[in-house]
Amino acid sequence: MKNRDSPAVSFSKADVESKIINFKISETISYDLVIPKSVYPPREDTRLLSNSLKMLDGKVGNAIEIGPGSGILTIQLANLGWKVKAYDVNPLAATATKHNVAIAGLSKQVDVEEGALGDFEFDLNSTDLLIWNLPYLSPPSSDEQHLEWIEEASMSDLPGSGWSGELINYLEKHITNINPNLLILLLFRTEPQSPSLPADWANSGWSIRQVNSVRIQDEKLDVYAFWKPGLDTNPHLINSCESTMDEAKKLPKLGWQRIRAKHQTGGRGRRKSIWKSNDGDMIATWNISSETFQIMAPGMIQTIVGSKIAEIMGCLIKWPNDLINKKGHKLGGILIETDSSSANIRIGVGINKSLGEHNGKKTSGWQEFQPNLESQRLFRQIDSVISSIFETHPLLPYTINLESVQLESWKGISKSMSRGVCTYTNNKNSRIVSINQSGELEFEMSGERILLSDIDSIKWKY
Repeated sequence: MKNRDSPAVSFSKADVESKIINFKISETISYDLVIPKSVYPPREDTRLLSNSLKMLDGKVGNAIEIGPGSGILTIQLANLGWKVKAYDVNPLAATATKHNVAIAGLSKQVDVEEGALGDFEFDLNSTDLLIWNLPYLSPPSSDEQHLEWIEEASMSDLPGSGWSGELINYLEKHITNINPNLLILLLFRTEPQSPSLPADWANSGWSIRQVNSVRIQDEKLDVYAFWKPGLDTNPHLINSCESTMDEAKKLPKLGWQRIRAKHQTGGRGRRKSIWKSNDGDMIATWNISSETFQIMAPGMIQTIVGSKIAEIMGCLIKWPNDLINKKGHKLGGILIETDSSSANIRIGVGINKSLGEHNGKKTSGWQEFQPNLESQRLFRQIDSVISSIFETHPLLPYTINLESVQLESWKGISKSMSRGVCTYTNNKNSRIVSINQSGELEFEMSGERILLSDIDSIKWKY
């Protein structure tokens, strides 16, 4: 109903149908918000993103919110000390945000504009944080009833890669003008899946980390953080070397350090075996802090890295560190090294580009799965995978959820098992049943369960 005593009358010369709701951003702070009819009100998804903002560390700076709706998250950021620019395609939402910000006494901290993504050239060079509660309702088909266009824009995702994909494309077009420390927080609906997918960011070379999650009846909502791997530290590229594992020892101690070689003459694999590489292969090494061993066992490090690389490439992982195709032909591997002379753990990744043969055995390459992918883009994707697990961002508290790592590793290994791969342990039929947090496999054999970390005692049949 129209409320002529509501502050909403200031939205236009004509009266605006609206309501007032109270939203708490903490135990002691709440705001009365004027919500016009066509403006998305704060709900459980708003609460999830609001709680995620409370988890941020580091210094406040300049922030952008896309689609502020009522403006409550913009108000929360401004209340924390951020300078905020808010953009909404709905003119009533833009006006509501201005109004609610003013009532909160935060107008000096906030600038509000009316418009959609692409209507403005965001000042990304000076922006430290960008947030967006992505519209996530499934886009209606041509024969389904549509909302008013202004409500559709604020509530429904786009076909194809969704609003998330639109944002990725925008950022990639302006990548040279982006603050290298920019952190992006987005809310997705992951069950049932909307067109906007968090995985699209990893495929585009962005680091990705889940920050928060909630299940509301049959829907699962997740908040993810994204940033460019390395922040202001660029990867090192050399034409040729004996081994990138050795070259990584020479890298600076500070920052997200990694090195890629176009050609490697003396690469090594497990137990000092020779890793033969050809021109065009992806060969690189990452340095991560040796303190990671206090959180995660070496066996789990190589398994989770391998599982995540296999996921973005579309191949399989053979425990503990081989990347393979469905026939069991190897296309790459992950090697973990450390020594007393270095404060870092070195993660080496080598992946063939093309099909081939090594020591009389057929080998595969990433072109079997992604024929148009070049080495540089593959490196960017793997950089994002490893960064997503191990890199720290100044605005994000660094935590590793071992249960999640264990689950993701098990999912990766299980994909091979689901294809009917057979295992023989000490020449007896066996069945893999789990992986523990040390990265060891648990087998069931002759009615007994045993843990194994010795790869040579296991035979695989594809």
